[in-house]
Amino acid sequence: RAIWCWQQTLKHSPDHATARALLAQAHRSRGQLERANLYFEQQIAHDPQDIASRIGLAKLQIELERQEDAVRSLRRTLEIDPAHAEAHYLMGDLSLQYGHVEEAEAELGMAARLDPHLHGVHLSLGQLRAVQGRYDESRELLLTELDKPDHTPREAIALSRTLMDLHIFDEAIALLGRLIDETEPSTPADRSMLATMLQHRGYALLVSGRREMGIADCRRSLRHEPLHGATLHNLALAYLESGDLLRATSFHRKAIAQQRDDSQVRRLGHRIRRARLGAWMKGWVDRVLRRQGSEG
Repeated sequence: RAIWCWQQTLKHSPDHATARALLAQAHRSRGQLERANLYFEQQIAHDPQDIASRIGLAKLQIELERQEDAVRSLRRTLEIDPAHAEAHYLMGDLSLQYGHVEEAEAELGMAARLDPHLHGVHLSLGQLRAVQGRYDESRELLLTELDKPDHTPREAIALSRTLMDLHIFDEAIALLGRLIDETEPSTPADRSMLATMLQHRGYALLVSGRREMGIADCRRSLRHEPLHGATLHNLALAYLESGDLLRATSFHRKAIAQQRDDSQVRRLGHRIRRARLGAWMKGWVDRVLRRQGSEG
């Protein structure tokens, strides 16, 4: 209904910048990323100095994995406003993803100086310190990020993954738990995000020794997205480690159907096949020994 109202507003007032920006955000929140991209581009064409729309477009381009376009959008933003903290942060985060450590250091450091409370900046700095092998600093930065309120689901997932990399499992589990409790599965995008958060919390529970709770989270994840590849992988791994080779094989077959080229899934398949071969060999030896005992 709201989208229809804003579309009508634009129909009668084509220069209505607020309606165009709200349409872009609404389509993005509903997972309609190409439509959101179109409205952001229209708004920037209408008002090239609109920094908020340029940042919104850059975030969307990152989400669409159009990193080169995002870099161009951010560079143009910084030409207009060289002291824009979020633009520096996004540039630094992209540099970190590409492995450009010195550029990431400069951009993230600038973002943190301009706005120490900016969401995500301490997470990216913590990831950078981990890459540099400065693990104590990384942990301190991640815990600083953890203290900030109102993380988005994407921020929470990224933060939890880095916490898990440093074996800070309880904090990662608690962070994801808060977001899981607050997320209503009202749209396909919400259900997909909820499935992903449950998959990550399930993985944290599994690797920290809480297998049954981890399996329960992964099964909840599949209720929201039945073919969630990472969740299927987690369940296959959990059942392999518990010795339930039938279930491990079943979930692995589903996982490989979704992620055929994923190296982790393929390696897990090799482990399951070796375990099944070992179980068959043990059963064969046991049968031979029992037969020899009965003959003796």
